[in-house]
Amino acid sequence: MAIDGNLANQMKKEELGVYANNESFRKIAEKLYAEISLARKVLSMHKPSIGYWGESILRDFLRHHLSSNVRVTSGFIFHKDNVDSEEIKSHQCDIIIYDVNYTPIHSFGEIEVIPSCAVIAVIEVKSSIKRKTFEKTLSDFDLLGQMGIRNKYIFVFSSPSPKTIKSYFFDKVNSENGLLVADSLNYKYNHGSFETLPTAIVSLSSDFLLCQDYIEGNRDMYGYAAYTFTYPTESTIASLQLFWGMIVNDCTTNLQDSNYDESEICFDELKVLYEFGLWDL
Repeated sequence: MAIDGNLANQMKKEELGVYANNESFRKIAEKLYAEISLARKVLSMHKPSIGYWGESILRDFLRHHLSSNVRVTSGFIFHKDNVDSEEIKSHQCDIIIYDVNYTPIHSFGEIEVIPSCAVIAVIEVKSSIKRKTFEKTLSDFDLLGQMGIRNKYIFVFSSPSPKTIKSYFFDKVNSENGLLVADSLNYKYNHGSFETLPTAIVSLSSDFLLCQDYIEGNRDMYGYAAYTFTYPTESTIASLQLFWGMIVNDCTTNLQDSNYDESEICFDELKVLYEFGLWDL
């Protein structure tokens, strides 16, 4: 069945608009930003530790603020299709959010081994991200996608622009003028499907949330759109707010208990900074 790209794009905008205008989400985002800012100030002389403390802060924050029906840990994910199949083990995941009704297969202090059926979301935390790191993360997410894990996020403290991230999705190819980066205008993305790709990438330094979306243009495509929201709060808080909203939505069946007024949603303030397609609809 064909998807109306205009309608799908509006649905995404309405979904993110709910997160951006939710007062409780804003307060949570402010708390997280305050903790990150304090750690940055105190640990500014220890830059190699940014990946470790950033991961630790985000994991502990999720433990304290997500509902009691989920648990937050780090470790590995095991998957087995049936009794006769071999077990598949994931890479070591920075943050795993899983259903509290499931018991870890193994626990080794802060490291746990979680069955794939229990996993709600996985978050990889990066101090920065370049092509090599991004390609490794895509490879890791591809395996998670094969396990049936749909919600996969990258949280980056210092991120390149959405345009640069776009180039990471495509191979470098040889041409008469040397090595260049392919793009969706001339090449099709052929490294998996949207089930295996990041659900969203949040950039703390660049103030955007790059999430899977329907792209409008000369032809309707499915790819990524970089959103930011500048009203009624600053964009850094807003990018965390959108990210937090998506995580909460992953962990709950609905947002009926959220305190927001739909009439207050200001769609004009939800900005698309950049967008690119990967597949034609």
